[in-house]
Amino acid sequence: IIISVNLSAINSTKTTQKDIEQCNWPVLFLEQFSIEEKKNVIKTNLLNSGRNMANHLIEKLCNTNQTDNALFLNILLDQLRIEASHENLSAMIDNYLECNNIIELFDKLLANWEETYENNEWALVRKVIGGLIVSRYGLSEIEIASIFRFTSNLNWVPLSLALKPFIVMDCSSGTLRIHSRVLREAAQRRYFVGNQQREQAMKQLVEQIVNWFEQQPLSNRKIAELPHLYF
Repeated sequence: IIISVNLSAINSTKTTQKDIEQCNWPVLFLEQFSIEEKKNVIKTNLLNSGRNMANHLIEKLCNTNQTDNALFLNILLDQLRIEASHENLSAMIDNYLECNNIIELFDKLLANWEETYENNEWALVRKVIGGLIVSRYGLSEIEIASIFRFTSNLNWVPLSLALKPFIVMDCSSGTLRIHSRVLREAAQRRYFVGNQQREQAMKQLVEQIVNWFEQQPLSNRKIAELPHLYF
């Protein structure tokens, strides 16, 4: 039996490199984007989405340090595709480039989602993303709607579409789970860490999910989630 394993490391530390070298594994280091690579990514994105962008705006995106990070650039382009119009494109680029790193970019995304999707549903974004973070295997759409008692799907459905690039679904259980480590970190910083009020909000969120699962009949989902939520 031949088993193929791919190991990715976010930070290339001396310890990480030494461990990999001792295993005699082939190593591929991903370098930062070059200017030309950035231009190719931007032009391909624009071509695929049927959009145009003035050359001076492309140059602005290419000549900023933040877009050396491939994830930063791709998320920024996706948000421009979804939100920007010809009239506000330049202003939106400037707005996103105020973020110094990927964590700040995700924090701005969270703020945008709150403003866009919480019109009639208080703390919708914090509840949904927080619930996906504190649960062991994530939550299904049915569980999300039932736990948080949404008055309407009019806000949840658009939010679920906005989250789609950052979540995965377990086909066997139907649960949704955030796969983006950076989104999880940004959400934890924004909603649950830093002061007593945020920590209390996380405690209340966990209690709300625990109370819901305790009221459900015995099932594999209940067995999987409750012990994790208790601790």
